Amino acid sequence: AVVSTQSTGAWNSISKRVRIDEAKLIIRRLQLDAYYCLVNAFRASGYLTKTKLRILNDLSLYFQLSTERHQAEVRRAVNDEELTALADLVTKDDSSYEWICEGRHPVPVNHDDTSYKLPRYVKLRKETVKSESFFFFLLSSLELDELF
Repeated sequence: AVVSTQSTGAWNSISKRVRIDEAKLIIRRLQLDAYYCLVNAFRASGYLTKTKLRILNDLSLYFQLSTERHQAEVRRAVNDEELTALADLVTKDDSSYEWICEGRHPVPVNHDDTSYKLPRYVKLRKETVKSESFFFFLLSSLELDELF
């Protein structure tokens, strides 16, 4: 087998400049860029089909992306005006609904229920939860005409 000196030279050049931990960071950046580009391409092409969603889920598992990262990428693509315009042009319709549903944050249905788990970085005191519950109660008891 003949080894190209050009590829060997490139390998030697990279291995001299980059340590293993730096190489892992470069590879991770390439993975995130690839996922970013794929979400963009899928969003610009229209509806979020089951096939597209399966590919995104498989790739996010392969790249070890969190659900939160996946949803953030989808929300970013939904809010991109250029991608939305391309999707609407291709589909001749509004294709945002499935994308919006996929990117949404899970929200507790009952605001009085404090048993749901909050992210680590969010800490609420009991008084805050009580005041929020009172606020939702007050808001729900008002007529819309009273607010405007």
